[in-house]
Amino acid sequence: SPTRNQIEFHTAAKMHPAIIVVLVIGALSEMWVVFAVSYAALQRDDGRGYYRRVTDALRFKL
Repeated sequence: SPTRNQIEFHTAAKMHPAIIVVLVIGALSEMWVVFAVSYAALQRDDGRGYYRRVTDALRFKL
């Protein structure tokens, strides 16, 4: 039979649906920002500043 410590660890190690949702939303947000920054960096310089290109990419004004 499992010891008390093993039972407490198993209970604490459960992935609750709310934690999974937060992790997925966080990962998608991070990928979105990385995409915007890399897209703006790789875009040709068309007279707009880098900050403006990143802002447009974050708003999907590609």
